[in-house]
Amino acid sequence: MIKHFLTLLLWFPALVQADAGSTRLAELLRATLNHPQVEAARLHRSAAENEAAAERGRLFGQVELNAGWRRHEGPRILGYYAPGAGPLPPTDREVASLGISYVLPVDLAGELAANRERARHDVRAAELFEARQRLSKLHQTTESWLALQVWTERQQALDAYRKRVESTHARILNEVRLGKTAVVEARNADSELARLAAEQAALDGRLRDILAQLAEATGEEFAGLNGQFSSVIPIPDWQAATPDATLVARQAEARMEAADAGARAARRALYPKLDIVADYSDQFGADTHRDTWFAGVVASLPLDITANRKADARRFSAAAATAERESARREARRQLTALRASYDAARADAIAVEREIAYREDVVRVRHEMARMGAQTLETLYQHERDLLDARTRLAEARARATLAWSAAQVLSGMDADHYISQLDMP
Repeated sequence: MIKHFLTLLLWFPALVQADAGSTRLAELLRATLNHPQVEAARLHRSAAENEAAAERGRLFGQVELNAGWRRHEGPRILGYYAPGAGPLPPTDREVASLGISYVLPVDLAGELAANRERARHDVRAAELFEARQRLSKLHQTTESWLALQVWTERQQALDAYRKRVESTHARILNEVRLGKTAVVEARNADSELARLAAEQAALDGRLRDILAQLAEATGEEFAGLNGQFSSVIPIPDWQAATPDATLVARQAEARMEAADAGARAARRALYPKLDIVADYSDQFGADTHRDTWFAGVVASLPLDITANRKADARRFSAAAATAERESARREARRQLTALRASYDAARADAIAVEREIAYREDVVRVRHEMARMGAQTLETLYQHERDLLDARTRLAEARARATLAWSAAQVLSGMDADHYISQLDMP
């Protein structure tokens, strides 16, 4: 009668064990922060930061070292030669060279500044994406944990119900043998036991699914753990950001700013460019070497029709990002309203079901006495028992819905991950 609950203790009893100041739920949530999906988001942020550093580095120009060796069809002059400047320079068919060049762009049109701004907003968007990934995985673990608590409440209630049905079944069988009760009552008890066995099979399958979800989210295995089990579901007080301050709205804002800066950079790339250049080269051949150098300014004007099309594409992308920002704000407002309504309804439902359970427990006690004295059919008694079982499950489900609505609101609002964990770290 309690073997299934003992199986639970063998599979994952440490899921809620508290240590010196941290519940098992908090431990699982912290383990979730090491999920590969969270690590991938962190690496995306690092990539964006390096892109931004590269854009800043363009201010200092570009240095290039070069070396080469060439064999020509005939002798070539080493270095430079100007007629009338002196004796003829040395020549050789095989010429090696070693040099260094430097190009410093002058940001007359503001292209470099626009690219730096775009990269800065890309970093911000990557940071917000990383925060969202962390919270999304925390929400997934919380959802699985809450499903586990609902499962546990159902399992405990089912075990208690099965124990009473088995006791009643044994009593009925004895009364049938003595001729005090009709055989139909024994068949009714048999039918109820069969229904409980079917429900137990469904619960066992549900348990495996929940444990698989927790294992995926946390990277832990839950077989063979030791500890004490608890089914307390914490319900934190409601808190949420304003729609404009939600994580999705800030992400949309960062993407819009990055797209706008990218559009400006693409347009300004069509303007004239100015570069300060310098070069030094040393050429070797004919058992000697000669060096050359120059410094100057290079102006250029891009005449690329495809660049114009790309600039137009960037401009339209920026306009689309602006519309997406407004859409994200409206959607965040709608979701926050729906989540608050779900949270309030679930808490009210939990209060109502708590009172219903107290009433149904009294009814079941009275009905048991009536059935024992023969003034109540087993079918009616079992119906009241099932009502009590369902009420206890509905209480756990109501509390889980409230906590899940709170959790989803924090994902939307962008709560700090450590603060999220501390809010659920309740013994």
